[in-house]
Amino acid sequence: MKKKKRKRIKKKRIRKKSVIKKKTKTSKQQKAKQFEEKRIKKRIIKGEKEKLIQREEAKKLEEQKVKEEQQERERLDRIYEERIRKEEEEKLIQLKEAKKIKEEEEVVTSQPEEEKKV
Repeated sequence: MKKKKRKRIKKKRIRKKSVIKKKTKTSKQQKAKQFEEKRIKKRIIKGEKEKLIQREEAKKLEEQKVKEEQQERERLDRIYEERIRKEEEEKLIQLKEAKKIKEEEEVVTSQPEEEKKV
C-alpha cells in the first residue's frame, strides 16, 4: 500500500510539474505574442506616419506644379498681349501711311485738273 501511495504521490508531483511547465510555456508564449503585437502596432503606426508625410510632400509638389504652370501661363499671356499690341501699332502705322499716300495722290491728281481749269 505504501508503494501505491508513493506512486500516486509521484504521479501527482509529475502532473503538477507538467502543468506548471505548460503554464510557464503559455505565459512565455503570451508574452512573446504580446511583444510581437506591440512590434506590429509600432510598425503600422510608423508606416501610417510615413504615408502621411508622403501625402503631404506629394500635395506640396502638386501645389508647386500648379503654381509654376500658372506663372508660365501668365508669362505666355504677357508675350501674346505684347505681340498683339505691336501688331495693332503696325496696322495703325500702315493705315496712316496709306491715308497719307492717298491724300498725296489726291493732291497730285487734283493739281492737273486745276491747271486745266486755269
